[in-house]
Amino acid sequence: MLKIKQVYDFLSAMKTGIFLLMIIGLISAIGTVINPNHFFHTTYFKALLLLLFINLGFCTINQVSKFIKVVSKGKSKKAYLSRQISLLMLHLGIVLILVGGIVNAYNGQSLNIKIVQGDSINTADIINTKNPFSLTVNKFVIDFYDDGSPSQYISEVSIKEKDKLNHYSISVNHPLKYQGIKAYQHSYGYMVKVFSNDLLDSERSLVAEGQTLAFNNTTRTINLYRYIPNYDMRYGMNSKTARPDNPKIIYSLNEGEEMLGIGLADFDEEIVVDDNTSLTFTSVTPYTVLTIKSDPGLWLAAIGSILFMLGICWFWLFVSQRNRKSGNTTQGGINNGHN
Repeated sequence: MLKIKQVYDFLSAMKTGIFLLMIIGLISAIGTVINPNHFFHTTYFKALLLLLFINLGFCTINQVSKFIKVVSKGKSKKAYLSRQISLLMLHLGIVLILVGGIVNAYNGQSLNIKIVQGDSINTADIINTKNPFSLTVNKFVIDFYDDGSPSQYISEVSIKEKDKLNHYSISVNHPLKYQGIKAYQHSYGYMVKVFSNDLLDSERSLVAEGQTLAFNNTTRTINLYRYIPNYDMRYGMNSKTARPDNPKIIYSLNEGEEMLGIGLADFDEEIVVDDNTSLTFTSVTPYTVLTIKSDPGLWLAAIGSILFMLGICWFWLFVSQRNRKSGNTTQGGINNGHN
């Protein structure tokens, strides 16, 4: 039976830490390709992080214990103290970075939310937070270059918390940070507004790409295939640019499983579905996709990173000073030899 000391020696060994780092690096590379959104929250990854944290924690305890013993004897040299302090900073920095990673792995959250322009969400409904607030997308804007390609995506939002109302802009590389929650501009899309005298769902006025519309007085259906902001027949089903210079709607008319035909419609153009049944695509309403995140362990990782960098700088300073002293001693010995 393994003794407690043997288990401790194994868990605190440098070889164990190096092996765990190699395994974590390997599976992280695989997980990033296979399932980047969920892999880092899996039980397996969390368990490996926990093991590495235990290993580095024990290593740090060993270093602190050794440092205290030497200092308590009062015989330690300045060079030794400098070296040990830098190593302690490195160990503690890595431990704090890992603690931050573990806290995020267990309690951090990240999800993509689609919000139609004009709609609101309550953060308490989608993410764990002590300070819930309401976020409304007032406007979604795309800035374009002269050639029609997008230069920036901007979500103009307002945040209501109790009696406070504030306005913010979320864009690519400029996330919103509020009450420990971050909102990143992820992507966007469009909902198409429709009008018909015979819709089966009379309240259904916004339709997404790929959705099908049914009617009361006919078995025929309309499938909204795609909204194209700038239609050019040379580009087929793809938009020439993202700028809405020539917007069109591609749709199909169906009878049960049979496709009766494919059409290309302008906005406000009446589409005859069947006798006494017609449909009109009136306009589009953009929606934004925001990545809502909480990183409760980020501050620990930040402190750990600072300690890690200070440890490296201290160690580099210690080595360079020792080399200079060694060089001076050697030079002095040569001069004495010549004298």
